[in-house]
Amino acid sequence: MNPTAKPHRKTSIALLTGMVGLGLLGGTLGGCRSQDSNSWKSATDLDKKYIVGPTLADQLGLRCVWQQDVPVNNAQVKAVADIAGDILAVDSDNRVTLLQTDDGNQIWHSAPMPRKEQILGMDRIDSYGNNRLIITTDTDIFVLDGNTGEMVSRQNLPNAPITGVSRYRKELIFGGIDGRVIFHNAPVGYELRANSMQGQVSATPVVHDDEVVAVSNKGEVLLLNAKDASRIWSRTLTGGIDAKPAFNDYGIYVSTLGQSIWCLDSGNGDVKWKYFTESPLKTGPTALGDRIFQYVPNEGLICFEADPKDSPRGKALWTNPKITGDVTTVIGNDLVLWDKDDKMVTLVDADRGDTKLKLKLPKVRDLFAFRGEDNRLTVMVTSTDGIIQRLATKNR
Repeated sequence: MNPTAKPHRKTSIALLTGMVGLGLLGGTLGGCRSQDSNSWKSATDLDKKYIVGPTLADQLGLRCVWQQDVPVNNAQVKAVADIAGDILAVDSDNRVTLLQTDDGNQIWHSAPMPRKEQILGMDRIDSYGNNRLIITTDTDIFVLDGNTGEMVSRQNLPNAPITGVSRYRKELIFGGIDGRVIFHNAPVGYELRANSMQGQVSATPVVHDDEVVAVSNKGEVLLLNAKDASRIWSRTLTGGIDAKPAFNDYGIYVSTLGQSIWCLDSGNGDVKWKYFTESPLKTGPTALGDRIFQYVPNEGLICFEADPKDSPRGKALWTNPKITGDVTTVIGNDLVLWDKDDKMVTLVDADRGDTKLKLKLPKVRDLFAFRGEDNRLTVMVTSTDGIIQRLATKNR
């Protein structure tokens, strides 16, 4: 047995799921109990103890679910992923901890990777009936036993990944250092197929249904058939591309260093609309329903109609110039933006663009948001000292 793997279940500081915001009863927080104590905790006590206490969570329309100390030995949690029902956390020394989503209890803790590896993707895959966790780094792919955390294999990658990783069925899709979009068969451990681009792939490829869109630093947008990596069409835009595109039923949306947001027809690559901005765009658009949201330096957050009729220059529905940060998720009808540098979370009305709340989260190092297959929202926050906390919407 791998001596670094430590399968056990460590009890977290959890809040009962019946707790809703600040339901104060007789000076205590209704439905809120810390598992490490037999006494009911006041809201003030919990606000001090948690990264995001119940007072702040309530203002965001969220509730605290649990908080857990990750055994990081003076390191910091640098990556978090929702792995098909569990939470996978990796610290700055590349130690890996698997936690139960519902209560935060530790399933196992392991140290399978060298410290210098850069984490690019994490996923869970069924490999011939075996539960496997797949961690892609900038040099190799590490396959872990999902039940114990022990390393099963280390898949060498001749063409090192330089982008984040997407998944189609059991294939991992990423940009390689050789300028190709690579489809890697994770269970078998080899490159299955690939397709070349002009320049280097500059952002995580995006999968939509059975198609994959990739972008390059030379301005190329490439649409591939996900089933066989065959080329459907390619178009080169003015200005390089640094940011991940968005892809939905209305089209493909690309932000460029040439100060433009492009909407391309996914069927043939034709330009549906193009919007000029005051600044080069280094972050990508966010597609939510029939709206597209883009943060533009010196302009703020802009909301576009995804598929406007007879509008070749695009149709901006509103602009909020007082906002910094990118759209992280949505709670109800509110956009949630996170500015890591200022430790500021902002809620914006998606229909009108009004700022509803700006809230400082001084204890938060990073904020992550995931939606499962059932559309359940999970918000994870980390601190600078190895603590991780899960928040959820009040009605789930």
